[in-house]
Amino acid sequence: MLKAFVVISISLFSSLVFGKAVVVGELGQTIDARQYIPSVNLPQNIQKPTHTAEAVSKNFVVHSLLLTPGKVARQALSKDVMRTPVYLVGTDDLSIKWLKHYLPTLKAIGARGYLVNVNGEQAYNTFVNQVGVKLLPISGDGFAKTYHLTHYPVLIGKQLIEQ
Repeated sequence: MLKAFVVISISLFSSLVFGKAVVVGELGQTIDARQYIPSVNLPQNIQKPTHTAEAVSKNFVVHSLLLTPGKVARQALSKDVMRTPVYLVGTDDLSIKWLKHYLPTLKAIGARGYLVNVNGEQAYNTFVNQVGVKLLPISGDGFAKTYHLTHYPVLIGKQLIEQ
């Protein structure tokens, strides 16, 4: 009885302190999330940067080496692997046009968007001003490998990959 109380208390405490985990997909394997997040090399003693704008703009540079703008063929997924639909876009004209057209639908289905190619803070801000939504810049190479993608914009749904 005491063990059950301790386990439940620890679970409740950790969820309060660390927040609720969001499961994006269930692929039957563990994937290191660092491949989706731009690398930031911080010193052991973290100090506030002296040139904040310069530091921020460097963090907004993301290049997905395996993905380029282009046509995506619709394909069915063999099983439900995505609990939350995900869309990948860049700051290119094709992505901006696609996102402006499909944004209401993407919001309605609760899709999470990621920016997989951006050349810095100015390009990011221009993108945000054009589409009206802020997206997390990440490398899309993990998605490209997992789902055999070569192009974006793309929506990876529960059972379907489509543009």
